[in-house]
Amino acid sequence: MKNLTSYQEDMIRVLVESRALSFGEFTLKSGRISPYFFNMGRAISNGMYLATVSRCYCEKLIDCVGNDFTFIFGPAYKGIPLACAIAHTLWREFEVAVRWGYDRKEEKTYGDTRDAALVGKLCSKDKVIMVDDVITTGDTKIESWKKLLALDSTLIPKGVLVAVDREEKDKNGKMPVKILKEAGLDFFSILKASVIFDYLHDVKIDGKIIVNDDLYERYQDYRRRYN
Repeated sequence: MKNLTSYQEDMIRVLVESRALSFGEFTLKSGRISPYFFNMGRAISNGMYLATVSRCYCEKLIDCVGNDFTFIFGPAYKGIPLACAIAHTLWREFEVAVRWGYDRKEEKTYGDTRDAALVGKLCSKDKVIMVDDVITTGDTKIESWKKLLALDSTLIPKGVLVAVDREEKDKNGKMPVKILKEAGLDFFSILKASVIFDYLHDVKIDGKIIVNDDLYERYQDYRRRYN
């Protein structure tokens, strides 16, 4: 396995410690039975972990895009606290000031309706980076991007950044990176599922092996079936 960056190792540590990354047997929305489940909500609900998570996103973002973006979009719901924390960390630690915002699941019909569909100051020709927790097929990311374009067709996509790429094909046999590319969206992830399992395989954390041989083999079986 190739060496990981320090922020990749930090992200794995936080995901394990916060139990945002769980191992066992889980039924996914797709109906697939997965040997692991990723729930970023368990990490970002703790301020200490959120600080590390947002820094990891920032470092990956700077590695991939530099500072060539003007707006961070966090799709509801997990993307909202991520976008906020990333924008804050970018300024505090990297002196990069950008606007951020999020969409509403249901449009507001009362009060000031200027933010009926989107909360945040979105400007013409903004260079937009979308941030979210995980990607499985990529369909929801494309839907979110179309929602933004409906508000302003001049927006320029700078890509989609997630913490974990499950590296799974959809029912048509396409990987998320290809699906997003066809929609004009670049794709970046801090970690891939295969990298996480390789890194944790037979390794002790706090005196306990997180991914033993049996779990590792079950993941490989799952990967052969859906990757």
